[in-house]
Amino acid sequence: MNKFGKIAISEIIILIIGTIAFAYIAGIGSLPLVSAAGNLNEPCLPNNVCNQGTCQNSMCKGSAQTGAGTLGGFFGSLSNFLGFRKSGMPNPIKSGAGTTKVLDGVKYTQQSDGSWSAGTPYKVYTNEEFTKLTTAPGTFSAGQGWGAVGNGVLWAVGTWIAVRYLAPMFGASEEQAQAIAWAASAGMLAGKSIYNLGQAGAFTGKAAWLASPGVAIGIGVAVSVIVFLLVYKKEGTRDVTYSCNIWDANTGGSHCEECNQFRDFPCSEYQCKSLGQACQLLNQGTKEEKCAWVNPKDVEAPIINSWLFPLTTGYIYTPDNATNPPDRGIKIIAPTSDKCVPAFTPLVFGIQTNEPAKCKVDSLRQANFSDFKYFFGGSSLFAYNHTQTMSLPGVKNAEQEGANITLENDGEVSLYVKCQDANGNSNAADFVFKFCVAKGPDTTAPVVVDTSVLNNMPVAVGQDSVPLNLYINEPAQCKWSTMDKEYEQMETTMDCSKANSISDAVSVNSRLVYTCKTTLEGIKDKFENKFYFRCRDQPKLTGDKAGDRNTNAQSYVFTVFGTETLVIDDAGPNETVSDSTEAVKVTLTAKTSGGYKEGESICYYKDKDASDQLYVEFFNTGTYTHSTDLYLAEEDYQYIIRCVDLGGNSDKWQVNFTVESDSEAPVVARAYKEENYLKIVTSENATCVYDTASCNYLFEDGLPMNTGTEGDNHFVDWSTKTKFYIKCKDDFGNQPATDKCSAIVRPI
Repeated sequence: MNKFGKIAISEIIILIIGTIAFAYIAGIGSLPLVSAAGNLNEPCLPNNVCNQGTCQNSMCKGSAQTGAGTLGGFFGSLSNFLGFRKSGMPNPIKSGAGTTKVLDGVKYTQQSDGSWSAGTPYKVYTNEEFTKLTTAPGTFSAGQGWGAVGNGVLWAVGTWIAVRYLAPMFGASEEQAQAIAWAASAGMLAGKSIYNLGQAGAFTGKAAWLASPGVAIGIGVAVSVIVFLLVYKKEGTRDVTYSCNIWDANTGGSHCEECNQFRDFPCSEYQCKSLGQACQLLNQGTKEEKCAWVNPKDVEAPIINSWLFPLTTGYIYTPDNATNPPDRGIKIIAPTSDKCVPAFTPLVFGIQTNEPAKCKVDSLRQANFSDFKYFFGGSSLFAYNHTQTMSLPGVKNAEQEGANITLENDGEVSLYVKCQDANGNSNAADFVFKFCVAKGPDTTAPVVVDTSVLNNMPVAVGQDSVPLNLYINEPAQCKWSTMDKEYEQMETTMDCSKANSISDAVSVNSRLVYTCKTTLEGIKDKFENKFYFRCRDQPKLTGDKAGDRNTNAQSYVFTVFGTETLVIDDAGPNETVSDSTEAVKVTLTAKTSGGYKEGESICYYKDKDASDQLYVEFFNTGTYTHSTDLYLAEEDYQYIIRCVDLGGNSDKWQVNFTVESDSEAPVVARAYKEENYLKIVTSENATCVYDTASCNYLFEDGLPMNTGTEGDNHFVDWSTKTKFYIKCKDDFGNQPATDKCSAIVRPI
């Protein structure tokens, strides 16, 4: 069954329920229309001749109606059939203790003699007669119960219909209207049923309190609240466009000084700027770095002027004297016969500001900077120069599709610009760009503006497919093939459901591009894989007008490079690294091959034992050789090196090394005569020199001793007439002070 059939059935059901509801109201309310035979067991009243069909009192047993009696009889009989009232006995509604009572819709007043009268020409009852009529005989029956609940059901149905269709008129959403309708009808069902049962005498003894109208109302309200909370779900489907912009701190700089109050770590430039757009880190690189509010007294908004440099070649700016003050404006004139921008043709223009500012643009005039939809040029950075690129459909294209794009005065576009500085000052007046777009039909084929994956990019080894989005400048249908063919002959049709109409364009901030999706398959490793794309515009033109569509005569070529496995051929160090400093310099190295462009890749490192640590990029990387310097304390280390190329191929290598720190000068452990030499032995490999006068000399000025092959044995000619003042220096440069010696030796 289709949607319209379901709607028709729903309306029929509602009509039936409404008819039953009306029947109930007519039957139970004793309206003059109703005259159900045998409905009441009451004596005929004076001055009425019921058996002649002229009785005008509905309280008469066996009475008949004239005039509308047929309709009244139908509704009355229907109400009896549905069991909404008790047949063959009165069904009085009591008004409470006092001098008045209501019997079947007629109010009676107790007279001074104890009788009850409704006035002429109605019968006057004695107190005993009236008491019998107004006292329900016997116990509460099932028929009364069904009647009470049935009354509640009909009230609930009427409530649902009324609330469901009235709520949206007061601003309620579809979800809210549904929830309110169900809650109100459920509350009405519960409250009305409880009230009716109480009036019919269903609650006695300890449950008598339920017969109170206040209790019924309270139960109804409670049920409504519970049902609303259970039913209402704020759900819906909306198209949302996201723009990835830099996060903005608050305008101004009233919180800048908080950055200077950090105790455990210094204030960084990032932390400073995060506290306010006007915050700036002063004295950078010194011990007196401070975060301060720059120019806090600035209350002037940026001044906006047009910028000629980025304007599309051949286009010119001219002043727009028609702009209403205080706004200022400029016109963009195209180098065409009608001076209008051709349909779906990229247009580039720009502005300059007298101070760093962020700017926004909108096709509608907005009162505040925050109300503008799009950042000028898509950037939220503070800058002096701002460039915007966009394209628009022609007037004919927009008219063909009924697009929701503002093209006024036969194709004229107005774009409103506001800018704001770091202190939150923005222009009260707008800077307005105006230009017209082509009035004629589109005569150019679609243009591929961009792709989701960069052209001529590699992919990882073994990856045989790549998802791809094609961004084109106008609505179109696109195909592709692995060979350069005509559009009709291409095998694969792209999903262009987001490129069927002008309204599918992303936004003015994203150059009004349209998206076609596909998955490129059959990619080979170690191979230059080429794919050919062609598109045909105006997809909504069919039949006789299909011949007006424009198709690419040349293919857009997209290349994907298949790669091979990336390999780390070597990495280091894998040894002991020593130095005389407390923090020892260690150089991590790696060599790569294979992958994309013979090992060209980016390498990273991390401590193996630091599981939560992120990989850190090498300082020198991006080719097939990689290195970075670390400064580490004495300890054993294990590092993981990971290299990744542009295609996503990667490899890992673990290096193990030990860091030692030696800050002590060599010690002369022994000195003795060996053959004709004075021989000294040092505690480590070293270079030794001597002087014959004193220890107060520079190491460079000393006379060298001969060092043996082992590096810790040193020799000088034996002489009993000479006193040797010896200094020794190890490989790390550790040596005695200028006036100190490693040893003083005199041969004897």
